[in-house]
Amino acid sequence: MDTNELLQVDKDLIRKEWGKTKNDIIKDILIIREWLKTQKHLPEIPSDNAIEFFLTNCKFSIEKTKQNLDMYYTVQNLIPDLYQKCNPCSPDMETAYQLTFMEEENFRVQMEI
Repeated sequence: MDTNELLQVDKDLIRKEWGKTKNDIIKDILIIREWLKTQKHLPEIPSDNAIEFFLTNCKFSIEKTKQNLDMYYTVQNLIPDLYQKCNPCSPDMETAYQLTFMEEENFRVQMEI
């Protein structure tokens, strides 16, 4: 499973909920990409899909998204043991993602077994 598949949700539904258009998101992603290029301590530049995922989780605040991306990659480098066993593409994680869905009011629901 490609990591990008893990971040797929009904983007149009979420954008509508927040009053954002596809062009708004593209502009925000470009701003964040330019900022990421200046952050030499960060190991990689995430995909557009991953950046949009962070934007969504930060309620489309560019500054909060920058802080979250910085913290995510910084902590990952400072404490690699914490992330070593958290491969999002492992079979256990794939099963967990299959039990996650969006319900009608745009709430993410995760079932546990």
